[in-house]
Amino acid sequence: MANVQRFESLVEMVRQHPGLSSKAIFDALADGSSYPTTKRALGTLLKRGWLRTEGSGKATRYFVSPAYA
Repeated sequence: MANVQRFESLVEMVRQHPGLSSKAIFDALADGSSYPTTKRALGTLLKRGWLRTEGSGKATRYFVSPAYA
């Protein structure tokens, strides 16, 4: 899957289900990518300001950034 499509899929998943963990996002996408790949993509989206997080460690939850929405 191309990065742009993957990023859009991730953002849409988080938009529809705010507050998901990275593992829940990975499980819901089921696109054949590995968990580390999903984590890297989420990190990229955080750096770009498309997503924001609450919590830390295993309690980290993802939300669409107000700046992106």
